[in-house]
Amino acid sequence: METEGFQRFIGFSNGQRPQTVKRQVWNADTCEWDAEEFTLPVANGKVLVLVPAGWARSTLLMSSGRFYDTAVLSFAQMERAVRSVDGGLIKTRKLDLRKESGLERSRQTIIEATLRAFEAHEDLLAVFKAFLDSKFTTPVEDAEAA
Repeated sequence: METEGFQRFIGFSNGQRPQTVKRQVWNADTCEWDAEEFTLPVANGKVLVLVPAGWARSTLLMSSGRFYDTAVLSFAQMERAVRSVDGGLIKTRKLDLRKESGLERSRQTIIEATLRAFEAHEDLLAVFKAFLDSKFTTPVEDAEAA
């Protein structure tokens, strides 16, 4: 499946030819890994996978730091929240929670808060994934973009 498109990239104009490789791919229909062959460009002797810019991010979407900042601290806010006289919810600022003993950013804090939430029938991972889903935009399909 060699195309002229490979040659448009400056890194591929040095005479290196595309290479056919066999790789595992996820089959969403069968929910299993399949092996498929792909023809990929080569740079410095290594095959490259070209990912459309709209499909990639410069930072990890799911990281422990983001989980701590969103799900763990939000849960800690609700644990400490009180009702005001007029019925409003008063929550401790996340900035202040980060300074509390036992709530500093650490693996142990994340584990303990996640277990407390689980005991309270709250799934912090599901909450976190829902948060990410609300922020994530699905890339436009290639067919739609054409």
